[in-house]
Amino acid sequence: MGDAARILDEGQHFTYADYKAWELDEGERFELINGIAYAQAAPNDFHQAVLAELTAQLVVYLRGKPCKVRPAPYDVRLFYAEDESDDTVV
Repeated sequence: MGDAARILDEGQHFTYADYKAWELDEGERFELINGIAYAQAAPNDFHQAVLAELTAQLVVYLRGKPCKVRPAPYDVRLFYAEDESDDTVV
């Protein structure tokens, strides 16, 4: 079993280093906002359809330009700290 229950139960301030160490079960997703862990539901069908359409249009628009489209989920660290002490990851 993953760390999700423990993460939600602890109610502590987490950092990116903590976030990276979590062992989550398949499909479990969290964001950190100001050190608080928030469980995230999987995106619904409408969200995925909009994502697919936007991705397709952006790929065509950006063809031949230096920018690239990356629709896969990535950790976005809004207040990047080299030592991974930052506490906001979406």
